[in-house]
Amino acid sequence: MKALTDSVLTVPLLLLATLQRQNTVLLADEGAHLKYLGALADSCQQVLFQYIEFLRTQLTSCSMSDYEKALPSMELMWDQYQYDPAIVFQVWRPVLSATVRPALKIGTDGEVVINENLVSATLPTPVDQSLEPVTQAHYPNSLLPTVTMAEKILPEQTRKLVGPHFFVTFWQLELFDIRMPDERYICETSRLNLLT
Repeated sequence: MKALTDSVLTVPLLLLATLQRQNTVLLADEGAHLKYLGALADSCQQVLFQYIEFLRTQLTSCSMSDYEKALPSMELMWDQYQYDPAIVFQVWRPVLSATVRPALKIGTDGEVVINENLVSATLPTPVDQSLEPVTQAHYPNSLLPTVTMAEKILPEQTRKLVGPHFFVTFWQLELFDIRMPDERYICETSRLNLLT
């Protein structure tokens, strides 16, 4: 890692790997076999993800801000370099996740220590039922700059179809954040089967 940071090759190598991954199939020979193109695209994807994971683990050993400072901005990657949102969010996902979720600290006995200052902001509190219902949905403030950027960059059709909030929310999630509610699905499937 020291060699990469000293030679200032961290970002150029990242940009080159993302560019290669994005253009692998487009720059291939016209007569190239589909299996070859698929294997080449898979290899580029694997190398890119390994490099991103390497940067994340090495640069976040001190703090997440080191990782964030080492990266080109999301807007630069998305707007100027024309990278796919999947690639941009893959690179920036650790930073977005860290800003959305408050950092949990593990105590000496292995228990999670909750910061009392964050409790009121993250945990629901009992609400007086006589109050009017809230008309605005809760959305993490830390993602609002990304949503604003998405509003400017996304094509109008995408903005109308899915909206920038859903777009950013979807892409900032990790695979572990998305799960199918199996019990509910099985229950609903059984109910529908009984109707037929």
